Amino acid sequence: MEDAHSGRFNYDPRTMPSERVQRRIDALLDRDGTGDRERATELQDEAIAIAQELGMQPLLERVLAQREILKA
Repeated sequence: MEDAHSGRFNYDPRTMPSERVQRRIDALLDRDGTGDRERATELQDEAIAIAQELGMQPLLERVLAQREILKA
């Protein structure tokens, strides 16, 4: 989101690790190689913890939905 006063984008730098984790999860699931699903599940656990700690409900919902798809 852009700050109208400074022209700079405002973001919480603590969210960056969670975004990287989500991209990594997506890449592992797309590749679907040996051990990728297990590693993706581990990373989902990390993403869930980060999302809960920071109150990032959209990320939490996305990861939980993704986990449900993996269980199917």
